Amino acid sequence: MEYEKTLLELMERVAVLEEKVAVLEGNAVTKGEKPARGTYTEMVTEYIKNEIEKAKANGLHSVTLTSGGVQKDVGLKNRLPLVCNAMRKCMDDNSEIIYETPSGQSSTLAIKWNF
Repeated sequence: MEYEKTLLELMERVAVLEEKVAVLEGNAVTKGEKPARGTYTEMVTEYIKNEIEKAKANGLHSVTLTSGGVQKDVGLKNRLPLVCNAMRKCMDDNSEIIYETPSGQSSTLAIKWNF
């Protein structure tokens, strides 16, 4: 059998489905087009605020997010500096950085929001 060809076809199908899901969720940007300046940051901050609200609604006292997880959930690629900066902007007096690398721009940045 042609396993490689089958795998490539499946991966292409998955990519198309992911794009369709992003469109349905309102997180998609048309290929080849860049959104207006600041739109990616707004997407990330809105996502973080929604996650905080969900946690509060579920009776939790805190929520911890990692930059790699946020980037993936929002549907961005190669935007870790933007995601890390947006996460820091969403911090308040009760927030704390759980883990950070020396560069401060990695996928492992973890911030905990206490409420």
